[in-house]
Amino acid sequence: MLECAMEVCSVDRDEGEAAGEGGGVASAEAAGEGGGGTMAEAAGDGGGGTTAEAAGEGDGGTTTEAAAVVGDAPVAPVARPAPDVPPKVLPASTFQPLPGPPARDFTGLITETRVDESFVRSFRMSSPYISTHRSAVFVIHLPGALIREPLFHSVMQDVALLHVVGVRLVLVFGAREQIDERLTSEAHPSSMGPTGVRITDGRTLQVAKEAVGAVRIEVEAALARGVVNTPEGNGRSLSVICGNFYAARPVGVIAGEDYGFTGRVRRVEVDAIRRRLEAGDLLLVSSLGLSPSGQVFNCQSESVAAATAAQLSADKLIYLTAGEAVVDVRNGSMVQNLPLSSAVDFLAVHSAGTATASESDPSEAAAAPVDDLPDVFRLCLTESVGALKAGVRRAHLLNRFIDGVLLMEIFHRDGVGFMISRDLYEGIRAARMDDVAGIVEVIRPLEEAGILVPRSRASLEGAIGDFTVVERDGMIIACVSLTIAADEPQAAELGCFAVRPEYRKLGKGDALLGFIERKSYALGVRRLFILSTQSFHWFLERGFEEISVERVPESKRVKVDRSRKSKVYQKLLLGGRAVDEQELLKHL
Repeated sequence: MLECAMEVCSVDRDEGEAAGEGGGVASAEAAGEGGGGTMAEAAGDGGGGTTAEAAGEGDGGTTTEAAAVVGDAPVAPVARPAPDVPPKVLPASTFQPLPGPPARDFTGLITETRVDESFVRSFRMSSPYISTHRSAVFVIHLPGALIREPLFHSVMQDVALLHVVGVRLVLVFGAREQIDERLTSEAHPSSMGPTGVRITDGRTLQVAKEAVGAVRIEVEAALARGVVNTPEGNGRSLSVICGNFYAARPVGVIAGEDYGFTGRVRRVEVDAIRRRLEAGDLLLVSSLGLSPSGQVFNCQSESVAAATAAQLSADKLIYLTAGEAVVDVRNGSMVQNLPLSSAVDFLAVHSAGTATASESDPSEAAAAPVDDLPDVFRLCLTESVGALKAGVRRAHLLNRFIDGVLLMEIFHRDGVGFMISRDLYEGIRAARMDDVAGIVEVIRPLEEAGILVPRSRASLEGAIGDFTVVERDGMIIACVSLTIAADEPQAAELGCFAVRPEYRKLGKGDALLGFIERKSYALGVRRLFILSTQSFHWFLERGFEEISVERVPESKRVKVDRSRKSKVYQKLLLGGRAVDEQELLKHL
């Protein structure tokens, strides 16, 4: 059972600033000075200055002059342009001495660097995600509270960076906090309807217009800076477009309560948004929507983001939250990801006896939400579930108090947020005894080709509890067996992995493997191994590595038919989040 606990991250300002300066300032400056400053100057003095002058004067002048430059004797500086350096005098590792005093060794200039090697490892690790997300559509929700927080400009810088690397962005911003503050200062009551959604009267609508306009200016001003340290004219400025990209309609009267000028999304202008995104624009969408008759409605920004992502079939829907976390009460660990079906169950458990408040369709809720989930977190979770059901691939709820949270979640293998992924495992289930005939049909062609060891129907029936199948329209289209080693419970063998030919290259094998990896990890298995004679390249491409048969658990090794000369491959399991990332890179 999963339980949601509010866990707002409280970062010590000194530590936060130190981390920000160390990672975003000091390191950057060190890298800049090391690569473009100190190191460049050292290389310039040694390779482009001293060496070049020595070689240049040695070739064009005298040997004595060259030696004087390279040696320890002082030489009066000469103001002249940097000489052209012939390629033959640029050695790959060390400077070759000329006649005269001993030359200095320039090896250190090449082998030592002030840029930490971890930068290279991190950049290499992120490169597959940079490639995968190029031209992907992300809808990011910016809460009004973010505008006044210390990390606002850092978030905007990260948004600009996402745009620069090719992500197509739609930013939906809200102004809830600004509206609440203004209404409170005016002693104007802010009423909530039975669905937990604000009732917007005339005065509230006017306040909302002013607040949304102010927030828009702040967001545009922050984005106008572009990517910091990018020279003018080299792509620093971003083309930011804020427009009427959706039509709104009134919520109306629910349970006898008139919601006034509160609205919800009627239609998203998908074609207009796509044209702008393809032209390289970054789009801003506000929580104020217009009806075809010209009436302005105050919509819930979280719901606008979800509706926009759903109608665009976006790759990601991202909410920046107040740091709430979903915790597994069995072991106290933080849950990093849930499949869509589990997220639906989670909401159902925490909404017992009441409907979930959602601006997408407030009429579905007849009572105020229960208090075991924070209201805004519940709303983001509910809208995420609805968006995934409508076709969005993944939704992320990220703690906005973590500096760089967008980049760490999107470009790092492990991520730092809470992700909900669309169900890729539809039709995958445990095998039953009446599935044996279908399993036989799937594996027979591979047995006849010598790829799989022939198995009798009786042996399949005896091991049916080990099998998982993929069913479509009543037909078994794929299967696999998972057998945990008796003498090593953390190791398990995959067998009879087969997909009907007409369903190959459709992602069914990848989905089945991902399901089995999740199931195995939940059972305590930490390494999977397979024996293969012909299909091993498919597994190599999915993270398996060849091992010797001696590393197979003894209980399995004694059953290996050595005459087949099968190769053994193993994959270490790192958890569900690792499976999510593999599926992402496979565009599942």
